[in-house]
Amino acid sequence: MTYIDDRYGLMRVHVADDRARLACDQYKRDDLRAWAKTHGMKVVRGSLRKRDFAWYMAQHGLIDDAGSLRAGFPQSGADQ
Repeated sequence: MTYIDDRYGLMRVHVADDRARLACDQYKRDDLRAWAKTHGMKVVRGSLRKRDFAWYMAQHGLIDDAGSLRAGFPQSGADQ
């Protein structure tokens, strides 16, 4: 059974970890930081490793299940 719940506050740790891994394979840290900053996440330079930062972004809905960047959590019932 696959658990990919995207609702705010309900994403499982292993789902965020998978998304972070995929995003790290696709993007540089600076690209992740720029995207997060553009979408309102507080970004502290050098505060987290790339993988940890990507995990944090996934928890905030900025990374989808394919590891691609998105604007945030999908609207309820919306598919992203």
